[in-house]
Amino acid sequence: LSAGLLIGIQPNSDDPLQDHLIAGRLSSLQAGQYQLFLGHTLARNLKVSMGDKVRLMVTSASQYTPLGRIPSQRNFTVAGIFNTGSDIDAQLMVTDIQDAGRLMR
Repeated sequence: LSAGLLIGIQPNSDDPLQDHLIAGRLSSLQAGQYQLFLGHTLARNLKVSMGDKVRLMVTSASQYTPLGRIPSQRNFTVAGIFNTGSDIDAQLMVTDIQDAGRLMR
């Protein structure tokens, strides 16, 4: 279990993150596939690698049910790992902007 920062992007070959990838390709991010790129420190802390599933939960985007408030959540597949050489590698997660939007509803 770990807290992190999720950002949604429209992947393209000019993305600055491309230069920091140590596994995967940004072009693999496609809307509806729910794929995720993680900083290498975060991936190591979670003990996950390419192809593993991780569950993202967003407490600020909760749904109300008869059982109470339930955070918005979704399984994502690790599609890549990056190393920027900064502390953000322990927190940052990147996905397709449309998938991020669906999770935040």
